[in-house]
Amino acid sequence: DVVTQKLGSQTKLTTVDREFLKRIRQQYEIFASLKGDSVESRAIRAEGLQRSGMIMSQLGEEQESRKQLDAAAVMYEQLLKETSEAEYRRQLATSLVDIGMSMQNSGELNAAEQKAERGIMVLDPILKQSSTTADPDAWETYAHLNRIKGSVQVTMGRWNEALKSYTASKDVFEELRRSD
Repeated sequence: DVVTQKLGSQTKLTTVDREFLKRIRQQYEIFASLKGDSVESRAIRAEGLQRSGMIMSQLGEEQESRKQLDAAAVMYEQLLKETSEAEYRRQLATSLVDIGMSMQNSGELNAAEQKAERGIMVLDPILKQSSTTADPDAWETYAHLNRIKGSVQVTMGRWNEALKSYTASKDVFEELRRSD
């Protein structure tokens, strides 16, 4: 996470950065290829797909990135059907943030907004039971989902809806900053 945040903040990746990301991606692809049908094995595969997909996105490999992220989301959806693990909710919502951003960047605005709304629905049971200080990761993901919605709504000229989405995102980020 620290690596992707650092490299993600750069406007252009250097050759060294790209090679480094490719080596990390290979490690995540190993996780994604693990065998086994246990919940734990599938969760590891889903995380490997998700992280590999994010790195592919940073490398500009959008089509392959989307395939990985979509596969991770499907796996997390299945895990949620079988368990009530809050972590799978968080991971699914995070995957939906990544997919929504990819869709938004490629001009698939309605689909991006639908992914953001789905992510908010997925997080809803966690958010109803926790404060921002009790589960900051879930709340941060919620803020990102609302930011995607707001951005899409602005692009579509739906100003009042965008204001609500951006306000929800801003309020959470401010609360998270106060609790640090």
